[in-house]
Amino acid sequence: MDPVQVLSALGNVAVLVALVIAVLQLRDLAKQRQEDMVLRVYAPFFDPEFSKAYWMVQTWRYTTFEQFDAEATRDEKAALNVVRMLFETMGLMYERGLANIDFLDDLLSSPTLMTWSKIAPIMYGYRVKANAPDWSRWHEALAIALAKRLTESGRPHPTIA
Repeated sequence: MDPVQVLSALGNVAVLVALVIAVLQLRDLAKQRQEDMVLRVYAPFFDPEFSKAYWMVQTWRYTTFEQFDAEATRDEKAALNVVRMLFETMGLMYERGLANIDFLDDLLSSPTLMTWSKIAPIMYGYRVKANAPDWSRWHEALAIALAKRLTESGRPHPTIA
């Protein structure tokens, strides 16, 4: 081989190496963007107002939809909506492949399961009353996926309804 052929071959190899590196960097960038998106949705956990709503839901006395529907104050209903929508959004991101289950597990598996356990009877009742079978379905799907994942890995976790 003469030097021109060697240099030409090296040029082709360099282009291929550059393409491989670019593909790897794009893949990593996509993962980083997904995690950034999840963290932006997770940001309300750092807000005291969200924290108040979250703990209101976690500590309330309602165990049935009928009890909640009859006795809940407007503030309690608003707290439920604020809290459930965060988990609903996380579940939708998971279902659409925009959030990795490993990352969601590390970030919020217990809060997801605890909240679903607390609100499931209310959501099931609301689905019937409002004829809204998809109400909080992504929260429920995420809770099921996380519970399954934790069970399969032998890790203890809150049980879900």
